[in-house]
Amino acid sequence: MELCLLKVHINKLCGVRQGGVLSRVFFAIYLDNLIVKFRDCGEGCCINNLYLGFVMYAGDIVLLLASLT
Repeated sequence: MELCLLKVHINKLCGVRQGGVLSRVFFAIYLDNLIVKFRDCGEGCCINNLYLGFVMYAGDIVLLLASLT
């Protein structure tokens, strides 16, 4: 299975220090956009029209995908 989002190449030129003041803000902004892109291209799981494609706790992220088997 190929995720439609993974067809896009993303260059990382710089970043922020881990634990820095802005790192949590940038992480939240990045994740919000990533989740929206996955939901819009149909990746992940939906239960009763509720998108449950990601399970997150602190810095840990699990992507949930439906299986054909």
